[in-house]
Amino acid sequence: MHTSAILFAVFVVFGSIIISAAAPVDKSENIRNAAYYSLKDASSRERRNMRSSNKFDLEREIALFQHSNFLISV
Repeated sequence: MHTSAILFAVFVVFGSIIISAAAPVDKSENIRNAAYYSLKDASSRERRNMRSSNKFDLEREIALFQHSNFLISV
């Protein structure tokens, strides 16, 4: 009876040591993946914002050009 309890305790202790030793590898992998995907999302969001702001800048430049042509013709 005592032997099986001691073996169970040893099994639990070594099992928890093995699991805790393996956990940082999984956590670092998850952190690395999360960082990669958050950077990827940020860069695609930044590209989207740049496209929309470039479109706005282009429309503003065209409007200014048309206005300056109108002033020159008058």
